[in-house]
Amino acid sequence: MEYFVQQSINAVSLGGIYALLALGLAVVFSIVALINFAHGELMTVAGYVIYFCLALAAPLAAAVVLGIGVAAIAALATERLAFRPMRKADVTGLLITSFAVSVILRVIFQNGISARPKPIAMPASIAGAFDLGPVHVGLIPLISIVTSAVVLFALTRFLKGTVLGTAMRAAAGWRRTSGTRSPTPRWAPPGRN
Repeated sequence: MEYFVQQSINAVSLGGIYALLALGLAVVFSIVALINFAHGELMTVAGYVIYFCLALAAPLAAAVVLGIGVAAIAALATERLAFRPMRKADVTGLLITSFAVSVILRVIFQNGISARPKPIAMPASIAGAFDLGPVHVGLIPLISIVTSAVVLFALTRFLKGTVLGTAMRAAAGWRRTSGTRSPTPRWAPPGRN
């Protein structure tokens, strides 16, 4: 029974990370009808920034915040440089653009940094574990579970309780409701107008 509980904790921890990655893809796809092949590479940008910040002895919290910030800037840059010029393109053109951005970023990482994975050295304060009865719970899986739950809850509240969240949900339903709207908006997501 302990083995089952232990593996369940591990599965929920890893599943939370996959859920957040999938949620990012789903939000982008539902709003702009684009499968962003570069989504993983943008997460890699955050990972490399965190890796290099920790290698330079930066505090973990600062490294994480900087990593997220740089990944957000990279996402905005790819939207501005690659996707915005393709706004009026058909879905095939957008998919090719997305795939090209993915390949370009991957080649930059492989040639500029390394083709081998780089492990992030975690501070000793969060690298430990504790025993909960017969079950061994690591702090990093526990942080992963809590962070995933908080982010999923916050995103749900954002989408349902804010004006911007409502606008995002409306943009996601653009295709379904486009026949019911009389005025044409000045801007619609690519492939939706």
